[in-house]
Amino acid sequence: LNEECVLPKGNDESYVYKIKIVHKEHSRLVDEKLHRRTEFGVRHFAGPVTYDSTKFVERNTDKLPDGLLYCAAKSTNPLIRQEFERLIAIHEETESAKGRKKKHRTVLEKFRNQLKSLMATMEGTSTRYIRCIKPNETMTPKMTDHYHTMRQLECAGLVTAIAISRESFPNRLGYNAIRERFECLMTKHDLKNIVGMDKK
Repeated sequence: LNEECVLPKGNDESYVYKIKIVHKEHSRLVDEKLHRRTEFGVRHFAGPVTYDSTKFVERNTDKLPDGLLYCAAKSTNPLIRQEFERLIAIHEETESAKGRKKKHRTVLEKFRNQLKSLMATMEGTSTRYIRCIKPNETMTPKMTDHYHTMRQLECAGLVTAIAISRESFPNRLGYNAIRERFECLMTKHDLKNIVGMDKK
């Protein structure tokens, strides 16, 4: 798609044609005779899906109209005016550059760079996930709607994960490790009830 955006006469029909030529042997590609010139299909896990590539190339180019840039640069808001003046300067510098190959920043390219940056940040940290469960629909404190809570756990896949863990070889923390980790959340009454269980 990025290559099609760079071409002077790149269009949606050409993009679909190239997909069907390059990936014609791929088992996931669906190429039907009834497809329009802008349509192609992908065989997903849940079933085949037909995609219409109309305006794919235009939307991936992500180019702001020149008139919009100059209009926004006349804004009375200083922040907006300065930002769009900076964009106009970059745009004019790119347009006036002769003999140099212009690099087109597409939506797909921006997304790929942002994803790489995010993955690099995550790899450099110790990521932990916290799953939030709403105890009730009215957001009332100290009240738990068990049906509503269980539905959330089921949709999140936690109930299935617990069932699989029970049937296989679960990786469980020892009682002392759990107590040490969560003792700060217990009340004095709870602590009295669990005294003496270290021996179990």
